Amino acid sequence: MFETEISRREQRIAVSEALIMSGEGQPKIVFFVPRSTSLEDPADGKENEAIHRASAFASGLGAEGAHVAAPAYARQVMRAATSERGSRKPRGTAGSHQAETDLIDMFGELLGDGVQFELNESQNLQLEGLTEQYNTLLSDGQKVLFQLACMLHARTASLKDCIVFLDEPENHLHPSALNDLVDRLLDVLVDGQLWISTHSVPLIAHLSATDPDCLWFAEAGKFSRAGRAPSRVVNSLLGGTEGARRLNELTLLPSRYASFLLLRQCLLPPGVIPYEGKDPQLDQIRAVLDSVRPPGRPLSILDFGAGKGRLLDAIADAAGDKPIGGLIDYVAYERCEEDAEHCQMHSAALYADGGSTRRAFSSLADVQQVRGEKSVDIVIVCNVLHEVRPAEWLDEFGAGSALAKLLRDDGFILFVEDYAIPVGERAHEYGFLLLDEKELGKLFGITENDVAQGWFNRNDHAQPGYRGRLIAHMVSAKCLERLTERSRWEAIRALNERSLERLQTLLAQEHNTDTKPVLGRENALVTQLVANSALWLRDNPKAFAASYEHG
Repeated sequence: MFETEISRREQRIAVSEALIMSGEGQPKIVFFVPRSTSLEDPADGKENEAIHRASAFASGLGAEGAHVAAPAYARQVMRAATSERGSRKPRGTAGSHQAETDLIDMFGELLGDGVQFELNESQNLQLEGLTEQYNTLLSDGQKVLFQLACMLHARTASLKDCIVFLDEPENHLHPSALNDLVDRLLDVLVDGQLWISTHSVPLIAHLSATDPDCLWFAEAGKFSRAGRAPSRVVNSLLGGTEGARRLNELTLLPSRYASFLLLRQCLLPPGVIPYEGKDPQLDQIRAVLDSVRPPGRPLSILDFGAGKGRLLDAIADAAGDKPIGGLIDYVAYERCEEDAEHCQMHSAALYADGGSTRRAFSSLADVQQVRGEKSVDIVIVCNVLHEVRPAEWLDEFGAGSALAKLLRDDGFILFVEDYAIPVGERAHEYGFLLLDEKELGKLFGITENDVAQGWFNRNDHAQPGYRGRLIAHMVSAKCLERLTERSRWEAIRALNERSLERLQTLLAQEHNTDTKPVLGRENALVTQLVANSALWLRDNPKAFAASYEHG
């Protein structure tokens, strides 16, 4: 009978839209959040008024006037302990000393171990070791926590059966300090209740982890239970499901966050990277250029996919006060007309020719028409090859292409890539394809004799931190005619096989992913390369498969 009645009442409470308090006597309702972020030092006022405030504070419950009374209370507690220690015949037990110890411990827990109080020679409060007034040194949040620490210390016994309200306690408080405060209140409220109005997601998560049923949701003036559907609350606080998803990704382990971030970026178009000073990849390119510079004339380079002229900026930086015209004959190719125009204006300023020499083009045909055939020593393709559609490889880099006609017979294409590509992108219908040494060798039909003659070489970065990651491959103009549909298929198949092998290795090993986002990023990158290359092979399944298998 009693169990049935209890169950019935519980169901009524569960579906009710209002809180009804009943019983003998008036409930003790306490609003516990201080509204002031200031503290008034009792040393600045009258002594008898400070003593009265301290006494009233100790017997009170709410937060009203705590910014004035809490400092007086803390001083009174510490004065009593000092008096007790100095007495030859302490009365009873050392209660004042223990009260002081408890208050100091509470200050340390809520304000931080580095914030300690003491009495100066005048028996007034000061921060340990500092003579400046504490109420000018503490932050707003620390001043609020000071008041709360004193309130908890003074009212532990009197609060145990109260209904305590915290209205947006997260204001001025660090999430960890707020969680500690709430935990302390819950310990104190043995027979009481704690009601919190908050927009703090960390606090909601902290409380819901131990008591999911504690969560209620206020919307349009109505309250409803949300403990079993916390997503309603989280979505409303974070600007909808998209905001909640982003926060969820941010709070993952570093490796998982890095993985999700790169995979999401792989659905976005590539951006243009500006020059930002010291750049290890551009240092690597400059070193290669120095090694192939011809005697007696400037090195003629074509910046393929120049963007806003990042490479030109790096060359100008390296030249210092020297005019770059005597070192480099720079030409930029950039499909985006706006960026090409930016490069033209920038190069005109650096070459100090008033723009009379056209150096930036949005069409390779225009480059060929203005500069002429066999006019370029080296074409630099920096972080661009992986963005070029495979269907365009032959037209861009093969025999008969504009690049092949522009290059001198002893010229090179320099393919530069970051093989730990830090930002994913969707450059074309197959995402991106990151070809390394083996794949480039397949693409251009490289032989051992080519390597021996210097027609194909790999330039790894000199710095250990970038070794194996930032790599430049030089391909001789003589090898471009070997780029065919078959070699393209072989290169992408080789990429797929290499990526699968690396993925299998990653899955077979034990990893510490707690602190190493690079592992998550590499896993995402390799997985993406497996998928992207597989998609291309699926769409080009039989073109050269038989001849490849049988050599």
